[in-house]
Amino acid sequence: MLKKLKSALKEPALLSALKAVVFAVLLFLAAGHWLFAVILVLTALFFYFSGQSGNFFYSFLILLASSLIISQWQLAALSAAVFGVLFFILLAIKNLFFINRENYYHFLNNFLFFAVFLIFFQIDKTRFFWPQYLILFLAVFALFKESLVQRNYFPSKIDLLAACLAFIIIQYAWAMSLLPIGFLNSLALMTIVALILKDLLANYLNGLLSRRIVLKNITLFVISSLIVFMASVWQP
Repeated sequence: MLKKLKSALKEPALLSALKAVVFAVLLFLAAGHWLFAVILVLTALFFYFSGQSGNFFYSFLILLASSLIISQWQLAALSAAVFGVLFFILLAIKNLFFINRENYYHFLNNFLFFAVFLIFFQIDKTRFFWPQYLILFLAVFALFKESLVQRNYFPSKIDLLAACLAFIIIQYAWAMSLLPIGFLNSLALMTIVALILKDLLANYLNGLLSRRIVLKNITLFVISSLIVFMASVWQP
């Protein structure tokens, strides 16, 4: 039995799944005690740096930070389950045993945008205005930069492109925070805008940007905005 267990743990997929379960359990426990949060951080770092190397450290940091923050919102069990799955996906991408690795990576990247915006719109905007927007800028910059690195686009211009996109995002986030449309509606629009920017940039860098693609994204943005604004309760 012990030999079979050792043999099973040599399988990358099973080992990554076990690491993800440990991550999820520690995250659940971290919601109740800071000591488990410290253990989680150290364990996650060990899990990440063991195995194959890869340029996914920004995703790892944002996943870890987001999971620790969101798990404190009386959502410990749900957060543990969701971020446990995301941690498994990250390890699977990093350790090269997904066939369609790019698709899984962009799913993870999109979800981390969602998590960052979720945290941003949940925190109190009346205090620490500039630090909040600076942290949002850095998180969004890191996600855009890592996404561009995975696509091997113009290494000399990656930082500039990521910074421009992050600047657009924080400007839009500032505008969303001024509108009385509610937390969920602001979150939905911010996520849609980030995905539209990613799609436009990817098509542009691939030389596939056309009038049809631009109109498709503009239409998506307009329809989404109309739905959100119509569903919002406009209160001061």
